[in-house]
This record gives sequence, C-alpha cells and structure tokens, in this order.
Amino acid sequence: MGPRSLSLAARRRTAAFVIALLALTAFGLPQPAVADPGGPALGPTVASEVRQPRAALARSSSDDVASAQSADAVSALAWSSPDEWLVSAPVEAGQLFGHIGVHWTRYEGGAPPPSDAPTEDEAHVDGDVTQWDVEVRTSTDGRQWSQWYEAPADHDMDDEERSEHYAQPIPVEPSRFAQYRVRESATDIADVALTFMDVSDLNAAPDPVASILADVAAAWRRATTPLAASAAVTVAVRSRSTWGADPGILRAAPRYSPWKKAIVHHTVTTNSYSDAAAQLRSIYYYHSVTRRWGDIGYTYLVDKWGNVWQGRAGGEDSVGAHASGWNTGTMGVSTLGDFSSARPTATMTDSVAKLIAAKLGARRIQPMGADTFTHHEQTRTGAWVPVTSKVPNVLGHRDAVDKLGARGAATACPGTRLYALLETVRRTAQALVSGTTWAAAPAVKPVPAAAGEQLGVKWVSDKTPWGLGAVPVTVPLTIKNTGQLPWIQGLVNVAYHWYDDRGKLAVWDGARTPLPADIAPGKEARLEVRVLPPPRTGRFKLVYDLVWEGQWWFSSLDEETLVRRVTRR
Repeated sequence: MGPRSLSLAARRRTAAFVIALLALTAFGLPQPAVADPGGPALGPTVASEVRQPRAALARSSSDDVASAQSADAVSALAWSSPDEWLVSAPVEAGQLFGHIGVHWTRYEGGAPPPSDAPTEDEAHVDGDVTQWDVEVRTSTDGRQWSQWYEAPADHDMDDEERSEHYAQPIPVEPSRFAQYRVRESATDIADVALTFMDVSDLNAAPDPVASILADVAAAWRRATTPLAASAAVTVAVRSRSTWGADPGILRAAPRYSPWKKAIVHHTVTTNSYSDAAAQLRSIYYYHSVTRRWGDIGYTYLVDKWGNVWQGRAGGEDSVGAHASGWNTGTMGVSTLGDFSSARPTATMTDSVAKLIAAKLGARRIQPMGADTFTHHEQTRTGAWVPVTSKVPNVLGHRDAVDKLGARGAATACPGTRLYALLETVRRTAQALVSGTTWAAAPAVKPVPAAAGEQLGVKWVSDKTPWGLGAVPVTVPLTIKNTGQLPWIQGLVNVAYHWYDDRGKLAVWDGARTPLPADIAPGKEARLEVRVLPPPRTGRFKLVYDLVWEGQWWFSSLDEETLVRRVTRR
C-alpha cells in the first residue's frame, strides 16, 4: 500500500472517529464497550456444517483436511491413544467462526456396543458430572491448536427419532479449522457433525467507518429503544433486535397458549463470556437450524449481569421448545451459563425472580403456589398421553417429567447449584407479587361494614407440626365457609403470617395455597398448605388466614384465624 493509499485510509478512519465522537457527544450516549452485552452483530449469521462418518477406524494423517464445502469428503478417525481416543483429521470450515457446535448420531443397529459395555446412564451421568464421549479443538492455521474442549451431550436437545445428540455451542477464539476426537469406548457413535458459526461478523470485510458507525448505531438503539415491561412488577426485557437475532434463520411461526407455569433452565454453555448477545446468537442458530426447532427454544434468557433477553419470537404467551411435553402453557426461563458446579450470581437469580414475578403476577398466578396443570408424557410405545397433576408454579426442568412412569426428567437442568436456589427464587418472586397488592398491614382496602357479615370461616382441623426445620412442610388443613358468599377459586386463597414470641411480625403474607374448587356457603374444603418456615430459629406463632385477592384479609374483617405455636429449629 503506497503513501497515497495510507493517507486515504487514515483520512477515512479520522472522519469516522470524528463522526462517532460528535454523535456520542451530541446525544449523550456512552461509548461502546468491548464487553457490552447488548451489541448486536452487524450482518446475518454466517455458518456451515461438516458431517463425517465413523468409517473403519483406520489410521489417517494429521495433515489430511476435509473441506466444509465438500461434506462428502470422508476423514477416517485415526488412532491417537489406543486405549482412550480416536482423533479426526483437521477439518477446514471454509470461513472464520467464533462458536462451534458438536453433535453426533448413535447406531440403532448394525454396530451395537459390546454386551458388557456400560449403559449410557451408567457411563455418562453421575448426578451433574457428565462423562463426555466427544471433544473438539480449533486452530487459525491448522497447525497451532487450542486446548481440547469437552462436548458433553445436553440431553435436553436429544433427537430421539434420529438418535442424535447435541452438545451446546462452544465459544472459541476466531478460527478456520477444527479437530474432534471420540472416546474409543463409544463404539455406538455412527458419525460426528461440526457446526461452524460466525455471529459477530468475523467474515465481513473490515471497514473502519462502518464499524465505528455501527457501534454508534448500537449505542443509539440501546439508549432509545423502549424495553418491554410488565405491569405491576416491572422488568426490562431486551428485544430480539437488541441482541441481533437474524430474521433469515427464523423458521417457526409463533403458537400461543396462556402461561401457567415457569420452568427454569440453564444453557450449559460457558460462564466466562463477555458478550451475552453473541452467546444468544450462537444458541439461536444452533436451536433454529442445527437442531431444526425453527427458533431459539427458551422464552427468556438471563445473563450473569442480570439482563433479561427475549428469546423465542412471538411475545407474551408464545409456546417455546424448552421442555418436552411441557411447552404448551409454560414459559422457559433460561440462565446463560452452566450451573452444575458453579453458583449463579445473585444478580442473575434476582432477575429470574423478578421476571417470574412480573409474568406470573400479571396472570394472577402465585409463584409459591402449586396449581393443577396438564402436560404430556411419552409411553413406551412412543405415544404421548395427557397427565394432570398439581405441580409447583415455578419448577426446574428436571422436575418436568416427560416419560410415563419415570421418577424425574432425564436431565440435571438447571444444574445442582441453581436448582438448590429455586426455593429462594420462588420466595423472592412471591414477595414481589405480594408487594404489588399487599402492604405490611392487616387491611389493604377500606372495609365495608357489610363485608364482615357476608364472609365467615371456621378452621375445622389441621396437622401443623410443633417444630420446623429449614425446609418447607405440607400441612393438611380443613376449613368451612360459614359466610353468605361463595369462595371463588382463584380469588380466595389460604395464606399465613409469622409472629415471634414477643408478638412482633416476622413474615406477613406467607405462601398462598389455592382452593381446590369454588366453596359454597356451608361447605368444607380440604387443602394441603405449603408452609415455609420463618427466616430464623426461635419460637413463633403461625397464624393461618384467608385472603380475598385484591380486597381483604379475612382477619381485617375480624374473622377467625387459626393460631399455632411452632418452634423453628
């Protein structure tokens, strides 16, 4: 490049910098940050895929290269360490990529594993510790390689009809080559496919003017684009355009069913990301194109900084693809990362609770409740049958059973560390929902004189334990409507309050329990009340109460309450 060309390039860079500086100054916008979680890609996702058969396990030279543009080129697996791994030849992607997905099919017949080989459950899962069969590494030039990255199957994405298994996308340094290896003992792996994804314009021709102006445009969009919010409890949700969802790979038309439950997930991707938007774009491509779901499966995603992102297109009450047999009537809230052993940030879990409070609260659904719900489970013949039961309104994916007769779902999602925090998430969400309607005072509205004459309750029986530990308990309770008005299911709920031994309020408005049906005057109702222990040890009074949602606590009308003395151990 000559002096004249250098001068022209320098002038263009200077002009771009001045334009950007003026724009940022004029509108008071923050300068774009490298780790900005909301910066969308400039162009569409660039991706390609290579699928290679297992072949005959013949030796192959490490210099052999299979091109991504000729996926039929066979690269046999070569011996690396005879008692552990079989390694492929380097695979050229034919493009730059910053994320790589790995998936493979298993033989249904023809080459079954030895009869003495462990079953998949025995060999691959031990709690949250997964025994992976495939690893991958990357290179910019096919000579200098990264470390080997584990690629454990995420069984939430299994395609049982095709016997295909998927590892979640792995973020890597910009690369052009990849190499994978298969555990020797995994004799039932038939082929391996690599999905190369560029979600950050790595393949775009460099243009300093376009790049800087794009940063300005992104900052402008973040500053001026209204964020979706829910009434009552409000939560800011970053739109799909904010994270750069490529409309060209959206293949699924939205379907709708009112949300009644929230199912919490984790994406099983890296926790060390600095660009959440790029993570979302890679998951979106992988779900929509590679897995053939037509869109990202999760309804919402929450990153480690607490940002909430819209996942699936369609908005409120859209049906996702996040839990087999449970997608209709649920929203899938996924945390961005892997929480099998790592603890999620408090900011992340607080945002999850706030999102759940906003969405369920707007639908008059109690996060601490367990309402009747119909999902579907698969029989041994492959047929799906409806199953109706009472399940928590906020549950982890591992609680969403999809096989008839199974004791739990075939997944550890949302990871042991996050799953252990679900009770905290429920409590926080319930407190937020309750706080939008109830102040820490007995009455929430002026009480009409006639109301006390029309409402009445008799506490017939209960089995409240005298002592509680740190975990919730279920208390059988029978109550009778002694008033003149029917109790409407969904409007009248059982709740409780905690007072310490000095009479000081410890918890106002404990978890709600819905009525099993409308209760006419003179009729009884039998309930299983879920009682959360008070926040500290000591002696307490547990006061059961009824609440007419948005109107009155029955105690504020001088109606009878049920008081039990309980020791919190």
